[in-house]
Amino acid sequence: MLTSCAYLFLFTVEDEIQIDLDYQADFTLPWKEDSECAEYAIRFAKNGTLPIRALVSFQGSGNTLFRTLFEALSGIFTGYVGRDGDLYDAGFLGEDRYYKDGSTLLQKSHYTMGVAGSEWSIDILDRFNIIREFNGNAVLLIRNPFDAIISDWNFESTIDHIGTVNISTYGKPEFQIFLNTAIIRWAQMIHDWVEYGDEIQIVFYEDLIENPLGEVEKVLNKLKVPIQQGRKDCFIKHYKDISEKFHRKKREIIYPYSEDNIYAIRTFIRETSRFLEARTGQGLPLDKYRCYKDCDQYKLVLDVVVVGQTG
Repeated sequence: MLTSCAYLFLFTVEDEIQIDLDYQADFTLPWKEDSECAEYAIRFAKNGTLPIRALVSFQGSGNTLFRTLFEALSGIFTGYVGRDGDLYDAGFLGEDRYYKDGSTLLQKSHYTMGVAGSEWSIDILDRFNIIREFNGNAVLLIRNPFDAIISDWNFESTIDHIGTVNISTYGKPEFQIFLNTAIIRWAQMIHDWVEYGDEIQIVFYEDLIENPLGEVEKVLNKLKVPIQQGRKDCFIKHYKDISEKFHRKKREIIYPYSEDNIYAIRTFIRETSRFLEARTGQGLPLDKYRCYKDCDQYKLVLDVVVVGQTG
């Protein structure tokens, strides 16, 4: 965390967006050890100069990874509707800013998480109000729920962004309860923002992993945020370090889902993809969704405890 001299830098793109960088505020240097890239800092905009826009995703969908890539390429911090001390300590200084103060480009939101009653369902009016709070504007990050649910279970069980659980936890009734609500929340989030939002840009996690530069560039171009060529070159040079910062260690791919679980999740995926195609002209990237067509090679056989079972 650093502080620099006091002056503002202004840049514009086609006069559609104006960003006043606050040189009086704290900033970070993602590549300070590289003499060719050390000058490219991540900074705040001046308070009140940027519109509010959600970076919304189901938990476990790569929100932190996207923020890491987005901040590195844009040079501007993202925020959060709450506060995560671990992320702040890791350099996400936007965690300490009020998400509506107009100093960050995007504000992380997991939509209905943290709202009373979100364990099961939230009234449509309450959900609509969350969307209107962001003026209906969002970048919507979507990941295969077969993967996102496992990732979220890892975090919820360890409270660690890169933590992993013992596979035995998947056989507990708590996981089945968690799973049953998680897939509903995943589909509900996508439906609500596409149906009731105004300006929504969709990013598929699987595309982000395949082409991080291209996907983040598309978002910045849509937002009319300029990208410095030197920063872009450094992004490419240091991508591996950036992407591994908040990735869990690679391990064997396993899906601890029963046949009923798989059928339910596939149904939600299929119907959500149809909904997206009807509303946006593009469905989910089903060809990249592991377990959607064939799950046998990934299945983990567990002695699952059925909720309500006795004896």
